[in-house]
Amino acid sequence: MRIKVLYCHHDNPFLFWANRDRIPSLKDIKERYSVVYEEESESPVTRDQVFHTFNVDQSPIETLPSKVKHTSMSVGDIVILDNSINICLDLGWFEFELWPS
Repeated sequence: MRIKVLYCHHDNPFLFWANRDRIPSLKDIKERYSVVYEEESESPVTRDQVFHTFNVDQSPIETLPSKVKHTSMSVGDIVILDNSINICLDLGWFEFELWPS
């Protein structure tokens, strides 16, 4: 399973993602996010397990990109599991399928 974590560097990601009917474009993601972690896992992983790792366990982030100001997962941050994009919300997740590669 391919795991990728992207952190938002928008000033207020909660306001940016407040309209849950809006699916972000590839342009939105490229402009507003930095990849902070990538891994290939041999076993299945859930988005909640990734959230737990980045907020409860010791964060696996070694070096933060310059535009990212936080190490724990927050509203607006993204977890990609194979072809599923999961945006962290204030309560739960917003999930949609990854654009064709």
